[in-house]
Amino acid sequence: MRNVNLNTILFRTRIIIIILCLNSPHSHSISSSDSVKLINNLRLSLETSYGYIYPHHSTIEYSLESSIYSFEINLTTDTYGRTLWDKLYRYPRMGAGYLYTSLGNDRVFGKAHAAFLFIDIPFSSKVKKLYSNYRIGFGVSYLTRQFDVSENPLNLAISSGLNIYVNFKYNVRFRIDKKNEVLAGIGFSHFSNGKLATPNLGINTVTVSLGYLYNIMPARYPRQTPEIKPSLKKNTIEFILTGGAKTDDQISGKYYFISSFIMDYKFVPGMKYSFGAGVDFFYDESLGPNKVGDEGGNYTSSDLFQIGLHGAFYTRYSKLNIVLQVGSYVHANYYKYTRVYSRIGFRYEIYHNILLNLSLKAHRAIADYMEWGIGYRF
Repeated sequence: MRNVNLNTILFRTRIIIIILCLNSPHSHSISSSDSVKLINNLRLSLETSYGYIYPHHSTIEYSLESSIYSFEINLTTDTYGRTLWDKLYRYPRMGAGYLYTSLGNDRVFGKAHAAFLFIDIPFSSKVKKLYSNYRIGFGVSYLTRQFDVSENPLNLAISSGLNIYVNFKYNVRFRIDKKNEVLAGIGFSHFSNGKLATPNLGINTVTVSLGYLYNIMPARYPRQTPEIKPSLKKNTIEFILTGGAKTDDQISGKYYFISSFIMDYKFVPGMKYSFGAGVDFFYDESLGPNKVGDEGGNYTSSDLFQIGLHGAFYTRYSKLNIVLQVGSYVHANYYKYTRVYSRIGFRYEIYHNILLNLSLKAHRAIADYMEWGIGYRF
């Protein structure tokens, strides 16, 4: 197994910091005197899931032997209107969870353990017997089997123990009484290290689940209805500068410097959602060696630059924005996978209009690299 190096240590530290900061949308307004009010209607839930690995690459499909099963335990608490964002999102539940899952081949992919934070957003704010919600979860995971050139060469999906874990889920819930609920859902999960180690095709799962929830602490605070003032339609411009490092599929272990400069124009019709378009300027030192490997000859510094145009959708919860973008290169002397790229990530306003950025750039379902950066909103 390869040794843990400085880049891996930095990666783990950054992930922990991002999870603590980005997944706490109330943290900017919480004082020590009212922090206990975050716990309201505390619930314990147990879920079991069954599904499969989505084989987005032929090498993953070749290695799969079985379906997957998983077990999940969660703690959730109800929001009740401490801020207007609770009301805007129909009083969601927030929580933390632990996941244990198989990955379709114990010898190649092993098992996965994940610790994550999440938000469950209902489709209606009314308290009903039968209701539905969607979940967004983000955290860290540990996979027990990784790529090794001599001991585990078939695992081209994951080459590091520590990885990012992302989860999207749709649930239908039935309230038996004030203390008991049952649920059924369908979910999608992704495991990846953002190409801080290669190979890194990533693992995608699709599952159906059944679960039981028990209310271990009754509601302590009545639901509040803060006033929501109409927001004026406005336009904003964001400039984001990112940097980082990536490894490459050549399994050389070499790290390449990457950077991007993002210019986004956003149309903001309301408080929750916005739409936009923008320009990306990419610099990727791995493009040169890849071009030589695929096409032969030599490369110049201009081969390391790419320019792209993208469309975007943003959803906001307090100072946190979730970013979804799809773009296409309009200038690239060489691109490895496809002309179309995507980006998913977070932008968090740390002070006035200063933003922290964490995003993942990908081609199809294959991660390219993580973008760590800072920006400013006009």
